[in-house]
Amino acid sequence: MATALHPDHLRRLGFFREFTPPELRRLAALADLRTYRDGELLGTEGTRRQRRTLYVVLQGELEYVKRVRGEHATVLVTLRPGDVGGFLTFFNDDPSPVSVRSVGRSRVFEIGRREFQALMADHPSLAAKVLQALLRATVARLDRFLGQMAATSAWVLEMEQHLRTLPLAQT
Repeated sequence: MATALHPDHLRRLGFFREFTPPELRRLAALADLRTYRDGELLGTEGTRRQRRTLYVVLQGELEYVKRVRGEHATVLVTLRPGDVGGFLTFFNDDPSPVSVRSVGRSRVFEIGRREFQALMADHPSLAAKVLQALLRATVARLDRFLGQMAATSAWVLEMEQHLRTLPLAQT
């Protein structure tokens, strides 16, 4: 087992905190440890041909990038150590809604769809625990997103109030 996949190291990361050392050893046996170079893509927006994996960032950062208005792209989310990703394409065969790229050198713990299906068949309680951790991470990300939406909406309403007070030239 690679040093980065040692249970003590994994438990320091948010996603893995609720797992026992034997559970983490079982997950590590199924997982791949991948290293990505700066700018390397894990997935490309609009494509179906990619690995269907859940991944947890061990080191470095990954960005979710979305095309907006033609060639312009924006970073929607930055994943840091302990953050989980990949579930946007893991559970279905739809094209990826975002591109995912490494910022600097990133190390990632990955579990493929086939490996996860084997885990569900052989160790359903552990698979359920992974899904619960994934759900907790998703809810936390959704909560942050809703907070950002509320802040943006408040800003838009404030700007609208300021615009209404400006004297506009009549034509």
